[in-house]
Amino acid sequence: MGRRVRFAIDPGRPATLRGGRASNPVTPQCVLKRKKTVMPENTLCPRCDTANAPDATFCIACAAPLSAAAEPPRELRAPAQAAPVRRCPSCGTANPPGSRFCVLCGVSLDHPPTTPRGITMAPAPALAAAGGPTIHQHVYVTHMAQPELPLVVRALWFFFIGLPLGFAWVVAAWLFNLTLIGLPIGLWMLSMMPQVMTLRQQRPQPPRPPAHSATSVAVRAVYFVLIGWWLSLLWMLAAWGIAATVIGLPLSFMMFERTSTVLTLSDA
Repeated sequence: MGRRVRFAIDPGRPATLRGGRASNPVTPQCVLKRKKTVMPENTLCPRCDTANAPDATFCIACAAPLSAAAEPPRELRAPAQAAPVRRCPSCGTANPPGSRFCVLCGVSLDHPPTTPRGITMAPAPALAAAGGPTIHQHVYVTHMAQPELPLVVRALWFFFIGLPLGFAWVVAAWLFNLTLIGLPIGLWMLSMMPQVMTLRQQRPQPPRPPAHSATSVAVRAVYFVLIGWWLSLLWMLAAWGIAATVIGLPLSFMMFERTSTVLTLSDA
C-alpha cells in the first residue's frame, strides 16, 4: 500500500509542504481576502484649487486656510480697518481714499493751497436737507490793513499839499453836489477828505445801509433849492478851516461826513 500523508489544516498558519504536498491546502472555506488600501485624497484649496497634502493646514500656493480649524475664532480676528477718507483743507469735504483732488471744489489734496497772510477762513455751519447733499459755506474775512506812513511825511504833506488840495477838493465836491446827478460823486469826494489832506490810510468799514429820511421828497427838494446848496458850502468851508488848526482835524472830518444832512436833510 502506498504511504499515507496527513494534512493538518490550520487556517491561521501558512501552508507548508510535507512529502511534496501542501500541509494547509486552500479550500473554498479558506479564501484569503485582500484588504484594499485606501489612500487619503489630496486637499484642494477653496481659493485657488491647488492640491495640497492631506494633513496640510494652509495652502502652499496662496496661504489660505484649508479647514475651519485653521481659521482663527471670529472674536480673535482683528477687525478690518477701512482706509481713511481724505478731508479737503479748503471746504472740508470727505473724499474717497486715494483721491488727489477734492470732488467738490477741485483743490489739490496732495498740495493744499496756503492761506494768504491776513486772510481768515472761517467755515460756516453746514446746511443739509433731509436726504439731500451737504452744503458747506465759507466766509472769508480780510484783515489786511495797510501800514500808516511816517508821521513826518504826513505832516509835511498836510502843510504843503494837503491844505491847498483840500480846499480845491471841497469846492469840486460842492459843484458836483449842485448838479444833483453828481451828488454821489460829491459825497464820495467828501468821504475821502482824510486821505486827501493827511494821507491817512482808509480802514475797512462795514457797508452802510442806504440813507433814508423821514422828510418827504418835496420838502427836501424845496430845502435844497432854498437853503441846502449855499449852507452846505459854508459848512464845508468851516470844516476846512477847522482842519487847518490841526487840533480840530477829527471834528473837521466828522463835519465832512455830515454834509449830506446839511445839503438834503438825509439821515447820514
